[in-house]
Amino acid sequence: ADATFSPYEVLRVPPGATAAQIREAYVQLAKEFHPDRTARDGSDVTKAEAEARFKEAQAAWYVLGDAARRREFDEHGTLKAPPAAMSPMMWAKLRLAKPEEGVLMPNWGDQEPPLWLIVVAPITCLGVSCLFMARHDILNNYRDQRTLRNGGWACPYCVTVNAPGTKYCKQCGIVDPADMSFLNLTPAKEG
Repeated sequence: ADATFSPYEVLRVPPGATAAQIREAYVQLAKEFHPDRTARDGSDVTKAEAEARFKEAQAAWYVLGDAARRREFDEHGTLKAPPAAMSPMMWAKLRLAKPEEGVLMPNWGDQEPPLWLIVVAPITCLGVSCLFMARHDILNNYRDQRTLRNGGWACPYCVTVNAPGTKYCKQCGIVDPADMSFLNLTPAKEG
């Protein structure tokens, strides 16, 4: 099939043709160039030429035979993704999709999503999920850092950060090591 021919040229109809005229032109070309029929009729068209022209007529009918595809072709000059150019996985997803589901998905045309997106998307999702799972730890670290800056103390045994002014660890009950002045472990001066 020659890419320069529009479906209208292949079916030999004007762009303003009605659906009935397009169907009639397609049926006529399908009868004329069907590979089995040309082989039996002994026409001057070879089987390979007949197959090529028959496929061109089928492709033109695919575009113009459906009102939505014809509208799209008339508006844009092409279809977004011809089914023959789609990967098998994308074609399978398209066949399983239902219009009423209303799934929004970017239109990559006849290609799969870009390779950079296939690589970056899972890494980004993993990073976001790790941040989501660690959100409480991050907030607790920030809170502990702020408490230490404001004069709080860390218990040397259980590493719990305690608020400034508390004498006992809220986790293990140990006395604040900085507040052990009552023990007075320094030697007495001799006088």
